[in-house]
Amino acid sequence: MKRKLLATLLALCLIVGMIPVAASAEIIRVEDTETLWNEETDSFRIYDDYWSDIVAEIPEGYVQDEVQKTVQLSTPESLVWFGKEVNSGKSFAGYTITVTNDIDMSGHYWTPIDTETIQYNDENGSWSTIDPQKKLDGATITGGEEGHTITGLATSTGLRGPNQSSEPGDGQNCYYYSAFIGRNDGALTVQNLTFENASIAMTEPDDGVASNGSSMCATVVALNSGTLTLDSVSVVGSNILAFQKAAALVAYTTSSLVVQQCEVADNTISAYFQVAPVVGYSAKNNLSLKGIVLNNNTIRAIEQQGDSWNYTIDEEGNQYYQYGNDNLWYYNAGEVAVFYDGESDSSTQGSGLEMVAEVNGYQYSTIQSAIESAEAGQTVTLLKDTTENVTIASGKDLQLDLNGKTLTETTYMDVRGVLTIKDSTATSAPQISSDYETVTYQSGKIVNTGTGILVSNGGELTLESGCVHSTSGNGINVNGNTNMDGWENAIDSSVTITGGYVHSREYGIGVYGNGAVVNVEGGVVVADDNGAIAGNGSYNSDSNGDGVKDNYGGTEINIRGGTVIGHIVSPGYIAVGIYHPQNGELNISSGTIYADNGVGICIRNGSLNISENAQLYASGNEAGKVGDAANEIPGKTVVIDYSTGYNHGNETTDSRTVKIEGGYFSAEQNNVEVYTTEGNKIIDNFITGGNFTHDPSEYVSEGYIAGDSDNSSYTYQVVEKTNSETPAEVVPAAPAVDTGDLSKEEATAVSTALANAEAELTAAANTQADQNTVTNDEAKTALEDALISTSDKNVTVVIQPYLDITVKDYNIAETTKVLSLDITPMYRTVATTVDVENNPDDIKVKGDAGVTSDANAVVISNQGGILPVKGAVEISIPLPTDFVSANGTVYIQHKGYEYSATANATGKITFTNPHGFSEFTFTTDSQAVATIGSTSYTSLQAAVDDATSDDIIVVKKDTGDLSATANKTVAIRNETNDVINVTINGVSRTIGENETETFVYTSGGGTPSEPEEPTWPFTDVTEGDDWFYDAVAYVYENGIMAGTDETVFEPTMELNRAQAAQLFYNLEGQPAVTDDTDFTDVTSGHWAVDAITWAAQNNVVAGIGEGLYDPDSNVTREQFAQMLYNYAKYKGYDLTASGDLTQFPDAGSISSWAETALSWANGKGLINGHEDGTIDPQGSTIRAQAASIMANFDQNVVK
Repeated sequence: MKRKLLATLLALCLIVGMIPVAASAEIIRVEDTETLWNEETDSFRIYDDYWSDIVAEIPEGYVQDEVQKTVQLSTPESLVWFGKEVNSGKSFAGYTITVTNDIDMSGHYWTPIDTETIQYNDENGSWSTIDPQKKLDGATITGGEEGHTITGLATSTGLRGPNQSSEPGDGQNCYYYSAFIGRNDGALTVQNLTFENASIAMTEPDDGVASNGSSMCATVVALNSGTLTLDSVSVVGSNILAFQKAAALVAYTTSSLVVQQCEVADNTISAYFQVAPVVGYSAKNNLSLKGIVLNNNTIRAIEQQGDSWNYTIDEEGNQYYQYGNDNLWYYNAGEVAVFYDGESDSSTQGSGLEMVAEVNGYQYSTIQSAIESAEAGQTVTLLKDTTENVTIASGKDLQLDLNGKTLTETTYMDVRGVLTIKDSTATSAPQISSDYETVTYQSGKIVNTGTGILVSNGGELTLESGCVHSTSGNGINVNGNTNMDGWENAIDSSVTITGGYVHSREYGIGVYGNGAVVNVEGGVVVADDNGAIAGNGSYNSDSNGDGVKDNYGGTEINIRGGTVIGHIVSPGYIAVGIYHPQNGELNISSGTIYADNGVGICIRNGSLNISENAQLYASGNEAGKVGDAANEIPGKTVVIDYSTGYNHGNETTDSRTVKIEGGYFSAEQNNVEVYTTEGNKIIDNFITGGNFTHDPSEYVSEGYIAGDSDNSSYTYQVVEKTNSETPAEVVPAAPAVDTGDLSKEEATAVSTALANAEAELTAAANTQADQNTVTNDEAKTALEDALISTSDKNVTVVIQPYLDITVKDYNIAETTKVLSLDITPMYRTVATTVDVENNPDDIKVKGDAGVTSDANAVVISNQGGILPVKGAVEISIPLPTDFVSANGTVYIQHKGYEYSATANATGKITFTNPHGFSEFTFTTDSQAVATIGSTSYTSLQAAVDDATSDDIIVVKKDTGDLSATANKTVAIRNETNDVINVTINGVSRTIGENETETFVYTSGGGTPSEPEEPTWPFTDVTEGDDWFYDAVAYVYENGIMAGTDETVFEPTMELNRAQAAQLFYNLEGQPAVTDDTDFTDVTSGHWAVDAITWAAQNNVVAGIGEGLYDPDSNVTREQFAQMLYNYAKYKGYDLTASGDLTQFPDAGSISSWAETALSWANGKGLINGHEDGTIDPQGSTIRAQAASIMANFDQNVVK
């Protein structure tokens, strides 16, 4: 009998309601369920009668105005009378029913309100509807502006209706609906009401009727078949029990339901299936959730068989239980607000509608509804990965917190208001590899196959953190006014990047039309196959094919920070960082712009201003197309191409201007190139500042020179001239070669080769020329004294830089060929009558080899010597025949460093030297002993001298004497494929293959001491008795873990988040931490502040949001797996291992974010299952287990 089944169900709910929350709870069997049902309990109210039987006439507190169509209810009796009126057939369509006081309904059962009376005819077995229907159509039941509370509402019966087949039956096919309103079939709004401490159950169906019927229960509405809106309705501290379809607000909706700004808290909701906090069962398309607070609810989906409750708890403390068979489709015990009939198949016939966004504590089923509800300045926080197209309408001003989640757009995010995108889980900035190929960033993201975000119509977008990713289109587009007709009326739309990561296939950021503004102040913008930031050169043409002439000019791009990276894969093209074919402004004062085998900036229209600390890099030396122009251009840091006809009607104006007043420019070819054709405005020389790897003199403004750079990574620095009285020109001279003690044959071979040696000394010579003091008259006198006629000739003072080369060693007989050269940059000052500007190669200095009566220049005595060189210098050395073959590798040892270079077809090698001049040794085999990153060193001492506290020195060759002195702590790693002995400050240690030793420097001039053999300190870890003894011994002796005090390890203590961070910090050798922590709950005095700060900065650990780390919380097994994975990724270890998690029966409880890490950790044998076969991802990690895992990790993963 159904009555017996419901009583059993209630008994189970009552019992479990008294059981403390646990992973598994005992179910108390009670045979006499009737006895339990009749007991007085706090879970359900047991009354002897109904309010409807007590209130027989219009009570006080009931006020009705039929003209104004209003009803006021102020007492329990008045509320009962209103319900009786509706149930008796009276219509209140269009009425406003106001609850004017808080009402306590305790003491008697409530009879649910029925807006559609349906009766069953026992004689003919049919259902019929009694008119009138829709008795509350267009009505509003409200608690008024202040809102009121209905307390203690209790039911024990329900309205009857046909089952889902809606066919007449034999008296057994029926549902029961129990709630404040049992059935609604019209347009009804309930607002500003709180239902507190309600007891809703359908336990007493009429005897003999619908013995196998099913109950559907909720606090507010049981069945909605009309149009229902719940606005600011709360259900608190209530208990709801149904056979199926149970919820706090609505049990079952078959039609339109809007739930907005509602709260469901501290309730217990139980049913065999289809049970959820908000709506028990709904067709998804009929439901709109516009703000829900779910807090501390207990949701039970009950199955008759089985003996355990399985549960999860979400972040708001809501507990979700499943009892018995957890594979049945109708269980929805999870983080869901609504159980809905979704896109079903035979194995999954329903699922939960999850809340995807939150605003001010209220949760929403769509991001759009959250955005529409958000007030100015509020934050919309993503709660789940979701797919949705979102619009930020004009007038909106809000923040979107991605919260580590992914929003997938199928069209684009449309921003017309003010939007700031951030990610509270992104604890560090994007990390860019040294070759600019890889960006590593852990954050939530917005993903699209086309344009990710469109900002238009006055919209303003700021990206603070998080990722915008387009797999085949532009990342972000910002549109101003692109209509040629009325183009002068700007539409001010803007994009500002202060952090985060924009990654796209095409333009990272596209900027179009008058008023469109892009500001990059931080973050990273990357395009895989186009310009990272780019515009459109279309002007007065129908580029879209819509019959409207367009003009994409009038833009403004400001780069004040961040990193902009352009890549290319399309054949025939080269990469570009910023592409600017449109009229507008491009201003760069800081930040980094990089083009991978291409052009840092290509500007074809508008104005360009580069200043201050802008950094531009262009790799590669290939030529190719950029944008839609047919002509090919070579890779440079800046290309000014005014030859393509992008006129925008401005060819006769001054809109095309270029100024380079500062910055840093690095390229494999010339840094700056200008292309013009007749009809274009030819720009004047425009460089008045900046550091360059190549000579920019062609474009240096009058009154400035490209002198020697103060920065060792650059050769040239443009500075203002200091000498205008005694100018001098610069023309290089041939090197002076001293072959020393070489044999005649060797001397001939070497001197012949070195006669063509070159070095980029022009920058240093330009600086020397600016310091020249020789006057024109003094130069003329010197020429005449040397009997060189100056009559009718112009006399010029010339600074001639050259290389003074002395051969120290030359040996090509051995397997490893050696050439040692002492190279010194020199200069001399000469006076000449040659036209230096047009014929610099015609200078012939009296006294030089081969110069006789045709001399036209003379050295001015006491005006030469060693040429001071500050910046990096490119040196080309032609090597003697038979030293190296074409394309052979030559190694250069200099001042403890080793470079490498590839010989060309004639044996010439070219390399850049940032370390000044002295003796250079050229060999055909590497002499490197150690490396730090990509830099090689010829001795361990040289590497130690160059190392910082964060560096690891890798020994590559055992010279037999690996010793050094240090005034810092240094880490030494052995990659020699053998055991080595290293001595630092007199302390020697043996380092095994692929092992690392840290030599700790003692401040105050002390030296590291030889570690003493440790004695076993822990009284609670015993050899031979404890399975974890060896692991604890290993981590203790290797400095990975310590005890909780001097004599206690506490192996069974649960590992907390602070201790976990300390493990990896210890493993790393406790590097110095210079920056302060970002976590407000980890103060400077916290014992693990350095460990937590370092681990967070290197993405080994992450906070929990809102600036918190939560150091004292225990670490779950899946969290520990994620930390191991993060550290392995940080170190570059192998991450390809993968374990089969499906072997574990509780694999379904693994969080999605931890699946990859836990699979890897299991595949590596670091984290395995328990004896009961479970992987237990949510279980804690005790210290003994942590010791075992870390010992395994250090011995089998660390390389």
